[in-house]
Amino acid sequence: MRKILKLLAFIMCLGIASSGISYADSVRVKINEQYLQMEVPPVIQNGRTLVPLRAIFEALGASVEWDEKTRTVKAVKGENTVKLVIDSIQASIGDRDVVLDVPPAIVNGRTLVPLRFVSESLGASVEWDAQSMTVSIVPAESQEMALAAAMVEDKWGYIDKSGNVVIAPVLPVAGDFSEGFAAVPFFEGNEYIGLGYIDKKGNLLTYPQFHNAAYFSEGMAAVGKDGKWGYIDGSGNLVIDYQYEEVRSFSEGLAPVLLEDKWGFIDRAGKVAIEAEYDAAKEFSAGLAAVLKDGKCGFIDKQGNMVIKAQYEYILPQFEYAIDFSEGLATVLVDGKCGYIDKQGNMVIKPEYGLAWNFSDGLAAVAVGFEYGFIDKTGKMVIEPRFDSAVGFTEGMAPVNIGGKWGFIDKSGKEIISPKYEYAMHFSQGLAAVEIGGKWGFIDKQGNLVIEAKYDMVSSFSK
Repeated sequence: MRKILKLLAFIMCLGIASSGISYADSVRVKINEQYLQMEVPPVIQNGRTLVPLRAIFEALGASVEWDEKTRTVKAVKGENTVKLVIDSIQASIGDRDVVLDVPPAIVNGRTLVPLRFVSESLGASVEWDAQSMTVSIVPAESQEMALAAAMVEDKWGYIDKSGNVVIAPVLPVAGDFSEGFAAVPFFEGNEYIGLGYIDKKGNLLTYPQFHNAAYFSEGMAAVGKDGKWGYIDGSGNLVIDYQYEEVRSFSEGLAPVLLEDKWGFIDRAGKVAIEAEYDAAKEFSAGLAAVLKDGKCGFIDKQGNMVIKAQYEYILPQFEYAIDFSEGLATVLVDGKCGYIDKQGNMVIKPEYGLAWNFSDGLAAVAVGFEYGFIDKTGKMVIEPRFDSAVGFTEGMAPVNIGGKWGFIDKSGKEIISPKYEYAMHFSQGLAAVEIGGKWGFIDKQGNLVIEAKYDMVSSFSK
């Protein structure tokens, strides 16, 4: 009997391995900070997490229907309807067809569905913590209110996702919200006082005394005064004194700082974690930070070890915006062409692109000649170059420019929202800012104009 059981287990393992599926006992799922109890553990298929159907849908408050004949799963929550077909990458959200990275599957008699797709389709936010192997999900009804800055007649205020004015347009400048706060300038009459931070009700965090102010990250924000930079906490207290010539935000517990013309890193207590010896430095991402030394770009770990030799060229805008690890790969420049390296420094996608941006949702926008396309992480061109310009994927869609007009494609390259806008920003919190006739409004993922185009300028929604 034992031999039979072992043989059955071996056959089951062969079946799972051949399908590209592996069990992921170490992956945990939290919904509203409560761990989700599942009758079987999640599995990983082609880098995507799949979980038991009923566990995730019921935890998100959705009703579930199963059609045995068509092998179709239908989930409904409020106005959101999601349909998936077992073993098919074709799915739908409402009336919109979408293409999945991995299909739903039946494994050992249990129906498993792609975790991120079903969660985001029902309005939930999803975050992945690689260090703890934890997926954190916040349902739509539990999410903190997202706001967008909007300008009317040269004055900025903030609106919510319904288009309601939350903070009246009285500001000359308005920053994005981050961790519940936004940096804004303050005046007494016509006299400028300084920069301060407001919460989402417009309440002042601390007296507006700063000459420079950055966004909050990991509970701290960089602020400048009298030519020097320090950091405040979420209560507005100065926790790291003004002493640096320039700084960046905290990421993974460390922040790059410039002292006596060299960059190093400090920890959250303000102690030197990595000595200042670099010509430039970026924030840590996936355990590594890009640095410039002797005119070349390399990567260091959190102990300051140069784990990827400083050997790559750099263009300043690329160094500022694209040279960090995203989804395990980083853009590098060799002989004027962009390619990608992995965290061991191996060149996994050879340098052949005029421009190349970070990977997001498994794809990266690259320039081939004067046109943009999208490659996957093997370097395969999965969406052929045909766009005049392109921005990376967020929330399953990417803004692209064709013939001077902007629209949106999905990850198969299909036009989901036809190019008709003068400009379009990426999707954030389920909405994208678009310019129509010189005015800005917001569309949803079906292309419906949900916030009227009446603003002189806007930012994307943020929290």
